[in-house]
Amino acid sequence: MNMNSILFKKELREKYKVIRKRTYNKINTEASKIVSNYAFKIIQMFKSKIVAGYWPFNCEINCLPLIENFRSLSKTICLPVTVNENLPLEFRVWEKGEKLIKGKFGVKQPEAHSKIVLPDLLIVPLLSFDGNGNRLGYGGGYYDRTIKSLREINKNSVAIGLAFENQECSSLPSEEFDVPLDAILHNKGLVFFH
Repeated sequence: MNMNSILFKKELREKYKVIRKRTYNKINTEASKIVSNYAFKIIQMFKSKIVAGYWPFNCEINCLPLIENFRSLSKTICLPVTVNENLPLEFRVWEKGEKLIKGKFGVKQPEAHSKIVLPDLLIVPLLSFDGNGNRLGYGGGYYDRTIKSLREINKNSVAIGLAFENQECSSLPSEEFDVPLDAILHNKGLVFFH
């Protein structure tokens, strides 16, 4: 990756952190309810059995109501765990009411004794996205490695970004290691890229 691309991505991250925080403060509760209503439609379309969500952090759209709706459809719910900086994320089952612990970066995750699973539906947090399914994350590459790895194991794995509508960028820089999303779910609906 060249220096211009690194600096541009850094600028975009700062810009979309501000946009996301402003939007979070205004409409997070309403947006969270809207996206949660898509659980049944998503399951109908993809027939997923194991759904990976995330614990909302740092003004990320609250996906917990969506996760609970997946749970009410009898889906196994798991959350990501960072095991090693250079490896894909690991996913541990999160049973309803089960205590979570703080993991790397202060994000809540299931305890070490929780069963490890491979999700076939991944709900992905992000800072920005574009109309081609490119995603701008925090820069660690965790989700790119994870989505790539899951697709190698199961070509039917689905990665859906979760965001506020105004986190869309007209065009994001894309590097060879970046892995596009299949769809984005935001407060205006579900949009597919492929």
